[in-house]
Amino acid sequence: MVQPYEQGVLFPEEMGSQADHAAPSEALPACETPEYTLVTKPVQLERVLPGLHAAPVLSCDTETTGLDFRKDALRLIQIATPDHAYLFDVRHIPIEALFPLFSTPRRWLFHNAKFDLKFLVSAGCPWPASVFDTMLASQVLKAGLRVRHSLEEVVEQELGRALPKHLQTADWSGELSPAQCEYAARDVGVLWSLYDRLRPALAEAGLERAAEIEFRCVKALAWLELAGIAFDAQGWLARTLEDEAQLESLSHQLHTYARDVGMSINWASSQQIKALFQTLGIELPNARSATLKKIDHPIAELLVSHKEVAKRVSTYGRSVIDSFFDTDSGRVYPVYFQNGTATGRMSCGGPNIQQIPKARAFRTCFCAAPERALIKADYSQVELRIAAALANDSTMLQAFREETDLHALTASRILHIPLNQVEPHHRQLAKSVNFGLLYGMGVNGLKQDAEAKYGVRMSDQEAAQYHRAFFLTYQGVARWHQQAKQQAEQVRNQQGGLETRTLTGRRFLGVRHFNVLLNIPVQGTGGDGLKLALARLFEHRDQVPRATPVACVHDEILVEAPLADAQAAQAWLTSHMVEAMREIVAGQVPIAVEAVIGKNWAGTPLGD
Repeated sequence: MVQPYEQGVLFPEEMGSQADHAAPSEALPACETPEYTLVTKPVQLERVLPGLHAAPVLSCDTETTGLDFRKDALRLIQIATPDHAYLFDVRHIPIEALFPLFSTPRRWLFHNAKFDLKFLVSAGCPWPASVFDTMLASQVLKAGLRVRHSLEEVVEQELGRALPKHLQTADWSGELSPAQCEYAARDVGVLWSLYDRLRPALAEAGLERAAEIEFRCVKALAWLELAGIAFDAQGWLARTLEDEAQLESLSHQLHTYARDVGMSINWASSQQIKALFQTLGIELPNARSATLKKIDHPIAELLVSHKEVAKRVSTYGRSVIDSFFDTDSGRVYPVYFQNGTATGRMSCGGPNIQQIPKARAFRTCFCAAPERALIKADYSQVELRIAAALANDSTMLQAFREETDLHALTASRILHIPLNQVEPHHRQLAKSVNFGLLYGMGVNGLKQDAEAKYGVRMSDQEAAQYHRAFFLTYQGVARWHQQAKQQAEQVRNQQGGLETRTLTGRRFLGVRHFNVLLNIPVQGTGGDGLKLALARLFEHRDQVPRATPVACVHDEILVEAPLADAQAAQAWLTSHMVEAMREIVAGQVPIAVEAVIGKNWAGTPLGD
């Protein structure tokens, strides 16, 4: 479940070394170019490699001919010690000569490691043992502040220096100029200064554990992105054609209605839609679907359908195939932004698989390759479990320890009925109450949210009754909320705001609102657990060597494996997800994971 404060914030710097960035401040002194050696001959390797092999920490960067690891190529691999940078031109030297450096246990400094790792591993390079990513370190250190985290901007923020990036989009496929070599040397050399600045800053802020989870996860995300996910383009197109036909029919009906009432309406104009309803004696505050759904009139229902289908056609239509489908592999390759949301959870693009509708028609198109299975596993009621731990709510904790369905328990308490008499519609009502009130909604917010998200209608009196009963039942949550309200009240008229933290110590700065003080720790803790689960899967990949994560969606991980390994992959996936989140909550509450083996993301059984 994604709450209002989990809006995706995509960082252009995560797209790779050639992303666009603002020009550095001219008032700042420029970064110095370190001493460097351009290595273009195999004989030079014999002189430089022994010294690099002896180093316990090295920094690394790459220059590539483009941003796509499947189509573009490595040109330079830059490796630096604190006082010298080596630029290995892999067009002229065997890249294999560098592999032992990466297979030897040491810490590697990167900025946006995921980009570099995908190119390195695609070229056959071993995975580095340990990573310190200065981009991720900056994101962890300054979460909540309105700053960006490209290499250029982190250098400016942390070192007070300007890092010239005008050669970011240069042609790296031809002969390298002295200016390009200096550019490459600066990018890898400056990582040492950032490391010296960021590492103690993380320790001083109590963020070492949160940062280490990020560093461990980045390799797992690169592994996942390299795999991509199999995609049924023909099935997607067939569904898209149906949507396009439905949209054409709905558009025709709308235009016919407008003509019949003597009006010409642009159905994308909220002002014209409001004017139409005004002629019907209906005052609309806006023309959003949530508002139109409350209007008892055929044209309102038609407009809602038109908006929904138009969104499917524009966002989940042919563009997914045209822009993202790789016809050679039969797969799509989403890109994940590791700290792409306000809570520290991930966001996604290219395509945004995290926003794919739950309907079977969409999710059957994300599938396993031939002779393989797709295992999907998701955490059960993880936000409620984390909230129970954060609030130390004895009623919630006991329910989870006794494996009582918390939605059913809430239904029993707020409706004053025996637990064994709770029916599905009671449970749906309780679900809306649990998730609504958990994040600090008032009575009016609960009423509106329950109808909009869960199709549950309640009167003002009922909403107030449920609100009282919920907090009488879960008194630990009530105390947690009261503390957050007091904190928010203290900073209402102050600058700077508060910090709030997840169970791992990950912090978020500048918080000024009560519901954000509740939301960030819950969803951020969930994000920490999922990232640790991915890291554990990577670190224990030898347990089921032919299984690979292919997608990560909120509280869910998808793994693809050969049919013969499906059962083992399911156990592997489930156990590491459970152990990761159990570690995050320090065993305060049991963790449950539900896993299914099937043909596709919709869970179609293998035999069907």
